[in-house]
Amino acid sequence: MDKFANYYTPFVVILAVLIATIPPVLFAQPFEIWFRKALILLVISCPCALVISTPVAIVSAIGNASKEGILVKGGVYIEEIGRVDVIALDKTGTLTKGNPVVTDIQVIDDTNCPDPLKIAGVLENSSEHPIAKAIIAEANKKGYSLNFKVKNFKAIIGKGVEGVIEDTHYYLGNMRLFEEIGINIDKIRDVNNDNQKGSVSKIILGTKEKIISVFTLSDDLRSDSKEAIRCLNRMDIEKVVMLTGDNEGTAKSIATKLELEDFRSNLLPEDKLTIVDEYIDKGKRVAMVGDGINDGPALAKANVGIAMGAIGTDSALETADIVLMGDELMKIPYIIDLSKKTIRIIKQNIVFAISLKAIFMTLAVLGLANMWMAIVADTGAAIIVILNGMRLLKNFTNKNSQLDH
Repeated sequence: MDKFANYYTPFVVILAVLIATIPPVLFAQPFEIWFRKALILLVISCPCALVISTPVAIVSAIGNASKEGILVKGGVYIEEIGRVDVIALDKTGTLTKGNPVVTDIQVIDDTNCPDPLKIAGVLENSSEHPIAKAIIAEANKKGYSLNFKVKNFKAIIGKGVEGVIEDTHYYLGNMRLFEEIGINIDKIRDVNNDNQKGSVSKIILGTKEKIISVFTLSDDLRSDSKEAIRCLNRMDIEKVVMLTGDNEGTAKSIATKLELEDFRSNLLPEDKLTIVDEYIDKGKRVAMVGDGINDGPALAKANVGIAMGAIGTDSALETADIVLMGDELMKIPYIIDLSKKTIRIIKQNIVFAISLKAIFMTLAVLGLANMWMAIVADTGAAIIVILNGMRLLKNFTNKNSQLDH
């Protein structure tokens, strides 16, 4: 609309000036008649309907989304989400429930460490990561006291944590962390047996010299994850990709269950940002869906950032442009369809308003339209585009699939 106004407004004003001046000056026509025609032209061409058509539709769409538990932080994102080419989804807390539980503890070498679960619980006691909560919950279930002081505690983003407990420096994290430390993890690399109910992750406890134990955690898929992916695959979207910090085996298992053709594994937060950057550099519009602090950079960089509202961290909610308050992935296809319908209605309003004005402007130049007709045409067009835009406020009956176009 802004681009259109840059051309429309000067064109109409110049046309009115020419109509008021050229006939009297060049052809000795009565000035009063042509001046009146110019005024009628200006009234008819008044862009009220054009100006109103976009914000009414956008506000109606935002209202519709809010009733469905989708918080949209600006009209630009209503327009943008319907144009995305790539949708990137985080795994933990987005495609999965984000409530992992410890399903198995495999002791590798507990020499000088008789209670691996207790040590892991103490290390994670100050963290709010879903995996940390799972380990703490399991330690509490076993009756361990976690009120030990951890010296030199450090959270290693995307990898794990480390700290000194009773003069021993422990590490707790994923395989990448221990590969960087220099520990041989070949003997546990194949311990990634899949849990048929959901996602499985392996968390390793060890020191710089050895691996002490391996914790297996299971995080069930959301009930609507598979259906949401299926809906997105049916839409006019080039690629739906899963981004995860988990190892390739786990990522591949989840992607297979969700019928996802593309996934990236073993990712750090900066890796997710790099992938989003790569798509944008290729000229693609990207929507990033996530819930955690690790997703923050990618959410900020994407054309549209979408956060899970109930489970999401404060940083994710602050960074995102759209928030799914109920953590329902099926709302993503819904908001995309709502966006497309919004853009379609905006175009309808613009075409209608311009067409109506073009007709009456022609009549005005030919002397077949008077001032009353001009006022009715201008006001009538405004009322019609308002009513058309307000159609977006209605509740769509088929909310869990593509909207009825």
